[in-house]
Amino acid sequence: DAIERLVGALDAVPQEPLMAAQGRSASLQAMRHSAWVPLRSQAAELLSVLRSFTEANNARLRSGS
Repeated sequence: DAIERLVGALDAVPQEPLMAAQGRSASLQAMRHSAWVPLRSQAAELLSVLRSFTEANNARLRSGS
């Protein structure tokens, strides 16, 4: 559900910040576009939700089971 919302929110991002920027400063400027603000927040929330699953999966992989 949270992943679907995040993917859906990408549709609201205008083309301008999605265009490939040439050089470091142009890339940084594109990443600072206001359209990314809500997406950053949503992504942080999603990472928080997924953290326990990720940690459990990593523990399972380390244990070999």
